[in-house]
Amino acid sequence: LRWNEYEPITPVFYTSDFQEKAGMLIFYFDTRQLTSIEAVLNLCQTLFICMLLAGFTVSLTRGANDLVLNPIERISRKLLVIRDSPMAAIKLGDGAYREEQAALRLAKENEEKW
Repeated sequence: LRWNEYEPITPVFYTSDFQEKAGMLIFYFDTRQLTSIEAVLNLCQTLFICMLLAGFTVSLTRGANDLVLNPIERISRKLLVIRDSPMAAIKLGDGAYREEQAALRLAKENEEKW
């Protein structure tokens, strides 16, 4: 047995005189079944933590893409369009203004409903 698969137990009611005369009495209990259950539970805990970390990583990556990368990519696409045709900036500005006004109108309508 490995060191963690048995448990030595010594009785505590012996006096030192008795131990000197009769020797030390030690009982060894087999704990292999408990050790294997503990190993399975530790494996399940490790898998659960790995799944949590993977979920948090996906969530963090999605948030970073939405808040940082996508706006930068959108700006770079607009800059490429403007570089090819400077007059396209006017159309992009008009489109952005219309989208902003539509969003404000929608927010106002929703506010009036409540």
